[in-house]
Amino acid sequence: MVHRFHRIAGIAVLTAVAVLPLVDPAPAVAADAVPVARTAVAGPSPSSGPRLVFRGDGQQPVEQGDEFRITVLDMPAGWDEVSVASAALVEPVRLVPRAEGATDSDPDRYQAGATVRMDVDPGTYSLVATSHGRVVTSAELKVSPYGPARIGRFGVWQETTVLGDPVRPGSRVNVLLGDAHPLPGEDVLVAKSPAFTRDVKIRRDGPEDPACKCDDGSTLFTGHTTLRDDLPVGTYPLTVASHDGRETHTTRITVAGEPVTPSRSWALWGVPAVLAVLCGAGIALRLRLRRKNTGPA
Repeated sequence: MVHRFHRIAGIAVLTAVAVLPLVDPAPAVAADAVPVARTAVAGPSPSSGPRLVFRGDGQQPVEQGDEFRITVLDMPAGWDEVSVASAALVEPVRLVPRAEGATDSDPDRYQAGATVRMDVDPGTYSLVATSHGRVVTSAELKVSPYGPARIGRFGVWQETTVLGDPVRPGSRVNVLLGDAHPLPGEDVLVAKSPAFTRDVKIRRDGPEDPACKCDDGSTLFTGHTTLRDDLPVGTYPLTVASHDGRETHTTRITVAGEPVTPSRSWALWGVPAVLAVLCGAGIALRLRLRRKNTGPA
């Protein structure tokens, strides 16, 4: 009996030894291990229909008076034009296919440019795209207040100097203000200085433009005036108000050297010379009239 028991036990041990290598033991799990969720990789999502794209993702506000481009994407086959309108725009924008059979428009076409009205209040406005009277999509346009001026070059110069150099009393000077963010439609500004004989109007793209627009891309306002000839050597303020008077820009004019046209010379010699000419002309006229009246009967 005992012999039979030992024989059965031996068979069980041999069977266990043979089966154990075929069983994959469960891996040990660390106490702080975090399960990782496995997700399937999705393919490209189907189009949700036409949509408008502008200023990147459309979340960036557009300033009053600013211009921007609009594109329509994922239009159905066979479309020919889309009109985008909004109470915030100066006029509707016309979009056409980029090429025959294309589902999107060409943002580089001149029709794709939109302009925000200057008189519209800051806020959020709807852009509605229609095609042959049917609404195809819409988007929101965020309008922000028009930003401040960005002044680059500002000052005066003479024909033989550069901007910012000292100028002589009595000299004729050019006035320049360069604004990289001018107010749309503001074409004339007024420059004032106690060094001037009078205020001067500086105009957008004026004749005194020094032909250096390409330097920084700013819009130039230019004009010319004359400095007082009795100015002591020193510096004098130059101010220009822009953006409908909301901003005032100030720089300094440096005056040095002898006057170009001394006022005393004109006062001592110029005025008497003019008076002498006038008196002479008056005497000659009186003599001519007297001879005419005393002529032969």
